[in-house]
Amino acid sequence: MIRSLTTVRRAAVAVVSLLLFAQLAPNIALACEGAAVEAHWYKGGVKLAESGEAGAFNVSTGTGGKEFKIEDKETPQEIACKMEDSGKIWNPVGGGKGNGKITSVTFTKCKSILCAAESELKAKGLPWSMLLVSGKPIKTSIANMELAIFCEKREEVKYTGTVVIPILNGAGVGEAACTESTHTTFMQFAKAPLRSPANKFGELEGEDCIWGAAANEKVTVEEP
Repeated sequence: MIRSLTTVRRAAVAVVSLLLFAQLAPNIALACEGAAVEAHWYKGGVKLAESGEAGAFNVSTGTGGKEFKIEDKETPQEIACKMEDSGKIWNPVGGGKGNGKITSVTFTKCKSILCAAESELKAKGLPWSMLLVSGKPIKTSIANMELAIFCEKREEVKYTGTVVIPILNGAGVGEAACTESTHTTFMQFAKAPLRSPANKFGELEGEDCIWGAAANEKVTVEEP
């Protein structure tokens, strides 16, 4: 009889515990979700203040002495250019992932395997939105990219899409350090794919360095 009562009590305790857990589980899940680590923008080792786009920090970006390339092995199509671009970055008010926009992109000194004469690469659909993605390494998405290849002023093909690429912190500052071993923080286009209307893929290659536009401030990404 005593054993039976003990068994009943244990079973009752177990039932009550399960019921309590069922009630608390949603709150536990929300707490864990709220504690998720997000990647943010830093300037000079200090996290950018939460400001929203209105208080965004202006940045310069570019490939320095290196080339930015699109390669489409199926077409085949390939073009390589020097790239200079600019934009703005910010950490949203109330927390959340670091945001940004690429507002201007200029390509120069282009060389194409299919265009013996004048070849050009043009960015369309600007601005392109950026959003930091936590992980190792931290990445950034660049949404709704449009890149069009021209030969003798005629548009040959346009590649579009959204890429998610690593953004790697560097010890250097400014465009000059973009090609040095110390290196500036850069976005790494390592075969990031965009799609053409003919359902072909153009793979992007290159390193797009990023730094403060006003005074060559060092820009990094961190997970606090």
